[in-house]
Amino acid sequence: MDIDIGTRYGPLKANFKPPVGAMRLSEFVFNLFPMEERLVGMGVRAAQKDGRSVSCRAGCGACCRQPVPVSMPEAFLLYELVASQPQDQRESVVARFDAARAVLQANGFAERSIEAQNQNQFDVVGLALDYFKLNLACPFLEAESCSIYPGRPMSCREHLVTSPAAECSNPAQRDGDEIRYNIEIRPILAPVSLTQALAVLHAELESVPPIFIPIPLALGYAAEQHEGRAKTYEAEALFRSFFRILGPVAASRISPQGGAPN
Repeated sequence: MDIDIGTRYGPLKANFKPPVGAMRLSEFVFNLFPMEERLVGMGVRAAQKDGRSVSCRAGCGACCRQPVPVSMPEAFLLYELVASQPQDQRESVVARFDAARAVLQANGFAERSIEAQNQNQFDVVGLALDYFKLNLACPFLEAESCSIYPGRPMSCREHLVTSPAAECSNPAQRDGDEIRYNIEIRPILAPVSLTQALAVLHAELESVPPIFIPIPLALGYAAEQHEGRAKTYEAEALFRSFFRILGPVAASRISPQGGAPN
């Protein structure tokens, strides 16, 4: 299976041999991690050519207090990761998820996060700012470091900066009808959002709208989808569908001048 996908950093080309047989969507996500590493690496190398280097380090957890979105297939994988943990660790993580979900529900974010998917950019960014002000840590954050780092979601893998970590504590602010971004934050622009592509894939497979879920709500959504978590798909067909989706998703991030993302 030949892959040739255009990105803002040039083409991603590979000859890919998909696994044989059937797989669950959680397994499919796991199999995409090497591709994600290669895509993120393209952005890191482009930054290095400009004399910039990644400044993200263990212990700087500002990004872990943002409304990080995951697709339903990623939620399935997170559910299985938690289920596979030793009992004491699992109970601790589930307790943090329950506490975070209670905070979001009390502040109306459970409904707002889903509704925001059909709103304009100002409303979406406004929602993110309101979320950030809650200072609500990701349930997987322990001692300011990710406790599931090898299995972390795609959006976490794609979120890298080359500016001082302290700048990330003030990403943006409202000014009347405008959003003023902190221009001191220098992100490495992801060549493509695999979270977006996974959400579209799940929508096609299940004939439902694409859905993006904040991490603190992911376990609850996945727990309600027992059949979805267990369902299997023919692996080669799954990868072909995903790569078909990935091309247009990557193209949407390339402006005529190769500039900022949509």
